[in-house]
Amino acid sequence: MQDLKTDFYKRYSHDGGTADTVFCPYSAALFGGIGEPGILPVLCVRLSFGAKAAFRQRDDDRIVMSLTDSDVRAEINKANIERLHSPVWAREIVNSLARLPAKLGGIELLIHSDVAAPELAPRKLCAVQAAAKSFGMGFSPAVILRAAQENAQYLPSLLAESQRAAIVNTATLGYIGVDFFLPSHKMVIARLPIRRRTMKFTNTFKEHELERINIASEILKNGNAYSLAPVMSDASLDMLQMHKKSTAEQLFLLCREFTDAVRIMPDYRGAITFIPNNKVDEFVRTVNDRFEKKAGIRPAFYISD
Repeated sequence: MQDLKTDFYKRYSHDGGTADTVFCPYSAALFGGIGEPGILPVLCVRLSFGAKAAFRQRDDDRIVMSLTDSDVRAEINKANIERLHSPVWAREIVNSLARLPAKLGGIELLIHSDVAAPELAPRKLCAVQAAAKSFGMGFSPAVILRAAQENAQYLPSLLAESQRAAIVNTATLGYIGVDFFLPSHKMVIARLPIRRRTMKFTNTFKEHELERINIASEILKNGNAYSLAPVMSDASLDMLQMHKKSTAEQLFLLCREFTDAVRIMPDYRGAITFIPNNKVDEFVRTVNDRFEKKAGIRPAFYISD
């Protein structure tokens, strides 16, 4: 994260001490996590892209924030934290910091998103994690998630690098770490530029999804995550039968020509796939071109190491 630190010092100067950094990767929900918290757990896995922050404490009580893709600098005294009126991203961050159950001091933050899709770069979560680290607070992942008001699926984003995946209770945010070993493949998310919708799922679907979580948990205990492929496809077909979304179905069918490991995302705006390393470029090129011919739009692809 040396480039991020360099940018930090250009914006805030070297005066004031050394900056530290934190990385908060996107976490994908492979199974579960739909509906109200507590209805289903979520089996989620951390990817290699997301949000990063460079930060350091200040001697005063001011919170100073900026984004790497903007020249806007937001400043507020922490005593007047509720009076920050703009921009929206800054209000979201200071409100999240205010929800931490501890007394904060002043801080400088520079936040960077690896990807263009905001939902794949949890910058609020990253900012809260940076503040907790800056002031030496040993908060649990649950406390940080609640302060940022992020979904339970992001919990692996806050775990040690060796803990890549987890099954998370969406009500309590308690979790069980699970192994996730995916050799010779990359996780690729294909994301569609269409309107976001909140979908409703039947009780029957939720029962099936709980069964899939249990099956997936057993599979991951015994080795290669690619063995999840038939369970992922089954979940996608179950979703497409419930909500007949032509764009999601077209994306699913095109992805299935390269891999059986295809999971339609809960908002039907994309798919999570496991693609062999030597097929990634061909997959992106082919699906992009053919989907555009069928639907008139081009997906965006996000590749995780």
